[in-house]
Amino acid sequence: MRPSRISWRAEISMMVALPNVRGRRSRMEIIAKILEACLAPARRTHIMYKSYIDFRCLNRYVSLLEGKGLIKVLGNDPTLYVITEKGREFLRKYQEVKKILG
Repeated sequence: MRPSRISWRAEISMMVALPNVRGRRSRMEIIAKILEACLAPARRTHIMYKSYIDFRCLNRYVSLLEGKGLIKVLGNDPTLYVITEKGREFLRKYQEVKKILG
């Protein structure tokens, strides 16, 4: 009987341990990255680079996170964002779950 062979793509994905078959991140992972970027006051460009998303996607997530009260505009400067206490709590809980599922 011949040993089964797997494709080189499958081998690489097993070595790298991609989050899912397509290598895409979940919404929760993206949100966590954005919140981590906002631990210190950050501009949209900084958040975009830290969370590895494009500008269009960033705008959708920023609107969502602002609406849920996880981030807020810092003072009178509409270009600076910072994480709220609710956002910090979300980030702590997300990291706990990630550690447990590890």
